[in-house]
Amino acid sequence: MNQNKKIIAFVIGILILVGVVVFVTFKYGAPPASVESGLKPGQGVADQGRAHIKLGESHPAYDSLPPTSGWHYADTAKWGIHEEPIEDELQIHNLEHGGIIIQYQPGIDQKTLEELKNIVSGYKTKVILAPYPKLDKKIALTAWTRIDKFEEFDEQRITNFIKAFINKGPEYIPG
Repeated sequence: MNQNKKIIAFVIGILILVGVVVFVTFKYGAPPASVESGLKPGQGVADQGRAHIKLGESHPAYDSLPPTSGWHYADTAKWGIHEEPIEDELQIHNLEHGGIIIQYQPGIDQKTLEELKNIVSGYKTKVILAPYPKLDKKIALTAWTRIDKFEEFDEQRITNFIKAFINKGPEYIPG
């Protein structure tokens, strides 16, 4: 009988542990996707192609904001930190070359901006930071056909996105 009590206590302990994990997951959400887990960060966006257009040439609307593929100029933006917004048609070419673009709403708090700059300054190439006035969230990350937008600075989320997609554009250009 003593052995049965031990088995019952063990089963109850396991059930309590599973209950706590389920409760925490539902209350606080699933943990963020990590590169190591094999899950791709952000959301996929349909590929709108890689057509080059002339400066000022009209084209169909992009299917994401900021865009993640589609009609773009033949030039690229300089890698690194920008103080001014980058035209959609220019930034897409950087994404095509395997770049990552981190954009933020103008007027974001100084602490968050400094944290974003610290991340970007750790990369010599392939990462850009710039304001983006049309954002509906404080921060947006884009790569070729991938996007992630959120309200609060999350260093792990940003670095996971960069690790997952840097140099993964359809046209590899060494950095």
